[in-house]
Amino acid sequence: MDFKELNKKEYNRLRYQWKQLKQEYEDLQKVSNKINIKFVDYVYFYTKENNLKNPFDDTEEEKKSKSGDEQPLSSSSTIRTLYRDIMKQTHPDKKENNTELYVEATVAKKENNLHKLLDVGKKLKLNLTDITRDQLKLLESNIKEIENDIDAIKNSYPWVWFHGSHKTKHEVLYQFLLKMECI
Repeated sequence: MDFKELNKKEYNRLRYQWKQLKQEYEDLQKVSNKINIKFVDYVYFYTKENNLKNPFDDTEEEKKSKSGDEQPLSSSSTIRTLYRDIMKQTHPDKKENNTELYVEATVAKKENNLHKLLDVGKKLKLNLTDITRDQLKLLESNIKEIENDIDAIKNSYPWVWFHGSHKTKHEVLYQFLLKMECI
């Protein structure tokens, strides 16, 4: 088996793994959004009943510091090249109206996510047959990022609070309020 075949096999394995993790993340995100609402409601009620500072009230200083838009920069020539190829077909100035794919590609580039860019490339039927070692490393990096996102959800205060016993719920609430300097 030659180097290209090995890369293709590894590429297919990584794409399958990423798609599975992406689905898991999307499912967790949906559940997490509902849990977060319940947690915020509970914290709001608890702090109001116990005359504590509401941790969700932003001060003017906090609002200003959150307004900065931080976007990851793409340093990968692989992403830049693929992004340019996609832009040639989807840019709004072109005759074909592929606004949805244009937006998907732009978001993927900002996230430095080769998996998403490859998905857009496939939809446009671009030639994506030559897989380099750098591309495989970037795909592995994207997988690690989504695994970290999944871990972040599962270790968040609302998630642990929601899935915990009665005692755990009180401990999580207490730790959260301490961290937020409400008590």
